[in-house]
Amino acid sequence: MLELALLENVQRIDLNPIEKAKGFRHLIADFRKTQDEIAKAVGQDRATVANTLRLLELPIEMQEAVQRGALGGDMHARCSRCRTHRGAGLLFERTLREDLSVRDVETLAAEHGARKKAASRKRPTQPAWLTQLEDRWRRRLGVKVGVTLAGQRARISIQCGSFDELERVSDLAVGLPAKRSEVRDQAVSEE
Repeated sequence: MLELALLENVQRIDLNPIEKAKGFRHLIADFRKTQDEIAKAVGQDRATVANTLRLLELPIEMQEAVQRGALGGDMHARCSRCRTHRGAGLLFERTLREDLSVRDVETLAAEHGARKKAASRKRPTQPAWLTQLEDRWRRRLGVKVGVTLAGQRARISIQCGSFDELERVSDLAVGLPAKRSEVRDQAVSEE
């Protein structure tokens, strides 16, 4: 009964995010609920539950500001992405002082060492003629093509998203379609 009452309570509209986070934490600690189970029970996705719980990692003054409503919208979640309390605190103060938008806060959080959603590898700069050559290959084949240089050598990599695409590209590049069964047989024999 207590568990059901707590689940109903965290769904109330008038709860602030910190109160919700404490309710979620209570469900996890006392009733051994997972984030997925909580998300299904309250009709939210697991990421929302995880982000709400992350608010409890913020410094106390930031939690109080969230409770007062001084940080609205997704601002508190963006601040919570900072890895250190110091970084989150600095971002928090600047957000209040300058009345920053959510996008501004997210950009600043990234600069303060925020967790990156995806690690992006930057390719080293290459000569314009090489970029143009890659573009010609891409237009001709209709797939992602990369050309890399190493001294006097060059490598062309062609990425096909499916066997059908491989057949089409093979036909265009060498005049022979790759037979799907032959490609699978070869892949299996190499394993």
